[in-house]
Amino acid sequence: MRGFVVSGKPLSIGDAVLYIDRAPQVDVVLNSPFCLLRSLNKHDELHRFDCFPAAELAARRTSLHRGSALPPANRNVVVITIESGNAIWYDGLCAAPNDDLRGFVPFLDSIASQSLVCPRLFATGVRSVEGLSAIFGGFPTFAPMSYVLSPYNGNTLDTPAHLLRRIGYSTVFYYGCNHGSYHLDQLAHAVGFERVVDRAAFGDDTAYDGHWGIFDHAMGAYAAEDLSRMKEPFFAGWFTLSPHAPFVAPEAWVPESFRNAEPSPQRSMAYTDRAIRHFFEKARRQPWFERTLFVITADHGCRDLRNTPYDTPYLKYQLPFILYAPDGSIAPGRIDDRVMAQFDIQPTLLGLLHYPHDYVALGTDLFADAEHYAISFADNQYRITGLRYAVLLSPDASRITAVYDIANDPCMTAPADRYDAAEAERMADWGRALLQDYADRMIDDRLSLDRDRKRSDRSARD
Repeated sequence: MRGFVVSGKPLSIGDAVLYIDRAPQVDVVLNSPFCLLRSLNKHDELHRFDCFPAAELAARRTSLHRGSALPPANRNVVVITIESGNAIWYDGLCAAPNDDLRGFVPFLDSIASQSLVCPRLFATGVRSVEGLSAIFGGFPTFAPMSYVLSPYNGNTLDTPAHLLRRIGYSTVFYYGCNHGSYHLDQLAHAVGFERVVDRAAFGDDTAYDGHWGIFDHAMGAYAAEDLSRMKEPFFAGWFTLSPHAPFVAPEAWVPESFRNAEPSPQRSMAYTDRAIRHFFEKARRQPWFERTLFVITADHGCRDLRNTPYDTPYLKYQLPFILYAPDGSIAPGRIDDRVMAQFDIQPTLLGLLHYPHDYVALGTDLFADAEHYAISFADNQYRITGLRYAVLLSPDASRITAVYDIANDPCMTAPADRYDAAEAERMADWGRALLQDYADRMIDDRLSLDRDRKRSDRSARD
């Protein structure tokens, strides 16, 4: 059927975002027969959670974030999301009880030592599109739902790119894959990036890896120079792709000193570490460097270390959150007294930038005095992660199925026989409230302040 001749891939509903300026215009681009055929599969529809009455839900949580009273910081932001780059690779962040993976990312370790880090950021899901929806969209998506293929892909969203564009930021997303790979370019457009640099836009296939797209060192070098042509302040995302099977790395970038000579997750992470070093070497020579806040994180955990101590529900989902300010305005340090969900990155960044307007976001600012937990979905159950426990919930969130004492058993070898039941129930209720708020807002198109106010006005009139 309709599709792209070069790639041979059929069009999806998500491709409509490539041709619009505002989310509601999606319905104008699409036509009914195409939508009927592409939406026969109902897996991308959400169901509501009826855990709390409306008044109690409002008392338990709010997704309204108030604008800062301080003048906007007008700082550039570059968010580097490393494919499969979770915390187990970092010498100073990994909570695993052995050291098999130490020393593979020396440059990233050095950046972390100069940064403010939160070692307990946890992935929302297991796919790249889920991680990037949380990081750049500010909302979770739990498999099998994919936002850009769902009935909600025309929703109006208060995402970082959309919000920052309103106060004069330019935006760009670097992603070296082919159009349509995991629907990440459609997602980038949907969450507000004005420009997406994919393999075609990069325009030089001498740097093509033969499988996924442009090698990380080449895309990083391109991004460092391309950002110098952007109007400041800018908000940029770069998603690396090389730490992905089949773990191809360019021969010139794999010296004999690499500990793993054969293609492997270890070799690919060591290569991507060198590629990011190359990016920073070029970026340091650019005029915008000192005015930029860098964030280093990951899309999801590494799924390719099966049957190792790292292949556990806790360690596999643990990601880095690294805030690096070259001008020293953010003091290096370590935040160990709270956890983060991936969708907490949005309000944390907007808080650091002193964003001046109110907005809607499901996450919590890392620096706010509030409850800080993370949530993920895998193996048909939700997991609420705190500092002490991981609490597992049934698919309808109605009951706790297991509690793990991750403070003493980070490998989650067995559920805890004895635990603080009140704390576990408090964590479960946090997860239930988040899930109910998330589902209601996504279904009712209330993930932006404008849409939320319009619905509230209609309800008041009724």
